[in-house]
Amino acid sequence: MKAILVEDELLIAKVLANNLVSLGYEVAGIATNGLDAIDLVRNESPDLVFMDIFLDGELDGIETYKRIKEISPTKVIYITANNDPFYKQKARDVGYTAFLTKPIEKVTLQKVLSLA
Repeated sequence: MKAILVEDELLIAKVLANNLVSLGYEVAGIATNGLDAIDLVRNESPDLVFMDIFLDGELDGIETYKRIKEISPTKVIYITANNDPFYKQKARDVGYTAFLTKPIEKVTLQKVLSLA
């Protein structure tokens, strides 16, 4: 399974990427903003996107995924350090496969991936 990561904190993205690779996933790329994420989805056709809800740039993670859904049936797992009910509801309205709160432990990641 091929995944891309959309995370503006590169250290978090690299740790997540390493965990995914150790679990047998291919990480096709890391984007730090919504526009780059959309381009990455177009170029890589991933099966799964790990999307930070709060991104630098003009698009947040939820709006980015709305746009991705228009071009690809890719599934999304939202990741965030903020467990705000408003954003969870906003994400629900767009749809998602899972919602993870940072920091993401490898065992939690493995459980979510088995369901995805």
